[in-house]
Amino acid sequence: MSSREAITFRIPSEILAAARASKAEGESLNDIAVKALLDEVRRRQALAAHASIVARREEVRRRTGVHPDAAETVRRLRGGDDRHA
Repeated sequence: MSSREAITFRIPSEILAAARASKAEGESLNDIAVKALLDEVRRRQALAAHASIVARREEVRRRTGVHPDAAETVRRLRGGDDRHA
């Protein structure tokens, strides 16, 4: 983050008091606000990615149907059964 932009926003007094009470020595309210915003942006990006994955999974399921569970086949192959020389 090389450039910064100044903004003004309103915070409920209870939240501001809690932030002031919990900040570490040498930490500014700006530091807390920037971290909180960054965490929220990342959370929203993760939710969007998850929604995209769920939609893609549903699309593939509709197109190809439900695939059988391959776990037993993998266990058999790891155990030596069905291996080709």
